[in-house]
Amino acid sequence: MPEPTSFKSIVKKKSTENFNGMSYICTLLSTSLWTYYGLLKHDGMLTITINVAGAILQAIYVILFIIYAPKDSKVKHLKLAGILNLGFYTTVVLITFLATHVSVRITVIGFLCAGLTLVMYASPLESMVSKYIFPYPSPHVAFGPEPYHTLARLVGISFFTFTFRILFQIWELLVTVS
Repeated sequence: MPEPTSFKSIVKKKSTENFNGMSYICTLLSTSLWTYYGLLKHDGMLTITINVAGAILQAIYVILFIIYAPKDSKVKHLKLAGILNLGFYTTVVLITFLATHVSVRITVIGFLCAGLTLVMYASPLESMVSKYIFPYPSPHVAFGPEPYHTLARLVGISFFTFTFRILFQIWELLVTVS
């Protein structure tokens, strides 16, 4: 079993090798959105404190990753970090701040944060299934990892469909009230 990649080894080797930094970029987005959620809640100090610390650590991880990544990976991850952590985050904050009432804003951001957290924690499972549980086709297994990938994607799609349906119903309620 290969040794897990740590930032200590990345800094020591001065290379990210074939490691993917997408999880750090997504976690930075998640902690940033949770911080915004904490700011919206009147009793959100604990949420703010924990997620600001997490966002700082994730930002350090992303910066270290980008510094030591090969040029093509560096460009790809810089674009992803810019799109997700600047573009998407700013868009979410602006839309929810300008277009919704405070109580609806908290609900919308809460659902978005919960969805991102679910995806963040479930995403390693997909890579573990394909890498460690079914690393190669086996004559003893009737099916490969594809059904598990499909199941993971269907669960994610179902959750987001459910979440966005609720958000759409909240939006319709707001439009009819005003």
